[in-house]
Amino acid sequence: MFHELFHILEGHINMMGETTESEEQAADWFARDMLIKPADYKKFVEDVQFNEAAIIEFAKKANIDPGIVVGRLQKENHIKYNQLNHLKTRYKIAG
Repeated sequence: MFHELFHILEGHINMMGETTESEEQAADWFARDMLIKPADYKKFVEDVQFNEAAIIEFAKKANIDPGIVVGRLQKENHIKYNQLNHLKTRYKIAG
């Protein structure tokens, strides 16, 4: 959501053609840093404690859902995509 919000804020939505690689990278960085303070995340990753308890504790301190931490750890190759997915909140569209 924050990634797409960045594109809207930067006016990329009304541009002709596709966004550039650098614009996509900037949107990724914006989204990443909006949810977790960079300094806090850096320290967490340096501690290399990627177990369930450590992730839940870090998420609680950062005031975010543990699934967000899991997703970021997966995206940045700190854990595999099949690990700790039970910590991710699943949403269903009512209909």
